[in-house]
Amino acid sequence: MSDNRMGGWRSVRLRRLVIEAYGTVCHLCGREIDGTVSVDHVIPRSHGGTDDIENLRPACQRCNSKRGNKPLFRKPLKPLKTTVEW
Repeated sequence: MSDNRMGGWRSVRLRRLVIEAYGTVCHLCGREIDGTVSVDHVIPRSHGGTDDIENLRPACQRCNSKRGNKPLFRKPLKPLKTTVEW
């Protein structure tokens, strides 16, 4: 998704939503992302994964490119923000 396969405005919107939900730490290497946040599909689109926020995570471009469409062998990060009711 780091290229604009999904289209410009949609790609930008999803990237912003992923950053709001998960922050800017790469879910693959655990480091703060310097530069452009790439959006990684937990279940790759080529394996039936969707563009739903639950299937997207922030990744540095290097890790996302290296992973390609390989399966993820550990549980992905959970969202940072949660709703707390008092």
